[in-house]
Amino acid sequence: MAGIDEVKVHISASVDEADRALLAIRGVSERLDEVLNRLRLVMAGSAHVRAAEAIAAIEAAQSSLGDAQTQVSLGIQAAQSYHGLI
Repeated sequence: MAGIDEVKVHISASVDEADRALLAIRGVSERLDEVLNRLRLVMAGSAHVRAAEAIAAIEAAQSSLGDAQTQVSLGIQAAQSYHGLI
């Protein structure tokens, strides 16, 4: 069984990794903003169903990333709180 100090080290390492993942998610979200802006620009005025589907799919992906950011942030906060309690 791991000692308290070892547990704290692993929690800290996990929080650091989660922070890096959060930055990566933010980077992907920013790229998807660029994608959406470009698609909206070039597909403006198009009534084709596939154009709307393309934009809707990217918007859904971006929304999922927003949810992921929230959940990762909550996980980080909980892990940090636990780290402080032990």
